[in-house]
Amino acid sequence: MGTAPRPNSNQQLQQDTVLLPTQLRSVFTLEKNLVQSAFHQIPGDEFTFQQDNNLKHKTRSTLGLLTKKTVNVPEWPSYSYDLNLLENLWQDLKIVV
Repeated sequence: MGTAPRPNSNQQLQQDTVLLPTQLRSVFTLEKNLVQSAFHQIPGDEFTFQQDNNLKHKTRSTLGLLTKKTVNVPEWPSYSYDLNLLENLWQDLKIVV
């Protein structure tokens, strides 16, 4: 009785790995985490989803998912160096050091 050859790690990686563009990963992450967590754990029909203004969170596909799921998303000001105090602090530290 012979045994079938085992695939090497590269073959296994090729069979099991699917690389997704960032916007699709964001949609899948939202779909998995938001829908499975928020919709099942938050009482009532409505809640507000707070996100930053990162471009991957503002893609058409991500916003489309939030609209489809009727999730309230507040309007936030555009990313501003002055509004992001922690980034401002890190930038100042980089300059000093």
